[in-house]
Amino acid sequence: MRDNGFVIASYPAIPGSDISGIVVAAGSSVPAAGPKIGTRVTALAPAFFMQGDPDHGAFQKKVLVPASSVCPLPDGISFNEGAILPMAVQTAMAAWYSVGLARDTKLTFADKKGS
Repeated sequence: MRDNGFVIASYPAIPGSDISGIVVAAGSSVPAAGPKIGTRVTALAPAFFMQGDPDHGAFQKKVLVPASSVCPLPDGISFNEGAILPMAVQTAMAAWYSVGLARDTKLTFADKKGS
């Protein structure tokens, strides 16, 4: 992290990136189609990329998150389950694109039993 510039630049700092919860406010720049107040969501908080900026770290009760980083959380997924998705999905997408697979590529798995 240090070698790529992901360091804490100043204190206080609040780390953390994966969150889930309920939208309690939306800024004026959030598009009309963006997340609405009261919506259950999961999101990637940008603190990791903002050197632990206190407003954007996930390890607190309220977090500022860009609307583009928010995804609705289905009712069948708990907040605990939803909170593990953002970085996991981003990591999988990075691997997907790093090997040059097109966005619409379909994969077939021979063994669906899991580990």
